Amino acid sequence: MTPRLILAASVLAAAASLAVAPVAHAQKPAADLKSLAPTPTDYTPAKTPWGDWDFTGTWPYDNPPQAHILFQRPKGYGDRLWLTPEEHDKRLKNAGGSDKAYSRENVGLTIQAGTQGLADWVKTSNFSWRTSLLVSPQNGQLPPLTPHAEELFKAGRSGWVPKQSFDWVDDFDTWDRCITRGFPASMFPNRYNNALHISQSPGFIVLNLEILATRIIPIVKKEDVNRHWPATLEAWMGDSRAYWDGKTLVIDTTNIKSGDSVTHDPAGRAASPVIVTMIGGYRATRSPPARRPIRSSG
Repeated sequence: MTPRLILAASVLAAAASLAVAPVAHAQKPAADLKSLAPTPTDYTPAKTPWGDWDFTGTWPYDNPPQAHILFQRPKGYGDRLWLTPEEHDKRLKNAGGSDKAYSRENVGLTIQAGTQGLADWVKTSNFSWRTSLLVSPQNGQLPPLTPHAEELFKAGRSGWVPKQSFDWVDDFDTWDRCITRGFPASMFPNRYNNALHISQSPGFIVLNLEILATRIIPIVKKEDVNRHWPATLEAWMGDSRAYWDGKTLVIDTTNIKSGDSVTHDPAGRAASPVIVTMIGGYRATRSPPARRPIRSSG
C-alpha cells in the first residue's frame, strides 16, 4: 500500500481565511467552547477565464505562529477549541506589543523583532480565537506513538533533537540540509517563510511554498484521480492529482516518500521533521507512518 493523503481545497480556502479577514472567514467561535461549527459553504470565489474557480494569489499564513496558535493544543485548554473573551483579550494585547516592537531598521531572520499587522488580524479574524490547529482528537493532542515508532524516534537523527552529536552529513535530515520539509509538513505554518503562492492554468494548479517546495498538480476528472505513479515510485512531496467537487478542489496525494530517520542513507529516509515549532516541542520532530489518522481544520 502506498502512503496516501486526501487534501481538500479547504486548505487553499484556509490559507485565505488565515491571512485576510474580509475574505472567507474560518468558523466563528461557538457558544459551546468545545464545539466546532460546520465549515461555511456560502463563499463563492471568482472564476478564471477558462471557467475554474480562481484561487490565484499569494496567501501569507504566518499569523498563527506569530500569535502562538500551535498545531497541538497546550494542555491547559483541555477540550476547548476556542478561547474565552479574557484569553482573547490577552492574545490581542500580546499581538499589539509585538507590533510595537517592529523596527524597519532591524529586518532579517536573525535580528527581526516584532510583527506588522498582527493585532489587526487578531481583532478581525475568527481564527484568532482558536486554541490550536488540531481539532480531532477533541483534546487537541497527537495520539501517542506506537512502541515501534517510539523506538524509531529515539534512534532517529535530526538537528531538531536536543543533545545529539553529528559526525557527517548523513546525520542530518532533509530539513537540516535544506532539501525539503516533506509532505504534509510543508503545508503547515512554521517559524518563518509562511507564504503560499497559487497559480492556475487550464488543467493545472501550482502551489509554490516559500520553504523548499513547489507542487505542480494536474486537474483531472474525478474517475481518473486514482491514476497515480506505480507504488514503487515515491517523492518527497508525493504524487498529486486534483478534481473539482462543486466549489471544492480535492487534491489526492499518494506515493509519499516512506522510510524513517534512522538510516544513514539520506536517499532512503522519509521526509523531514513534521511541524516542530507549530506543535511546540522536539517530540514532534518525527513523522513515522505508525500514527493513527488525525484531522486539522482551518
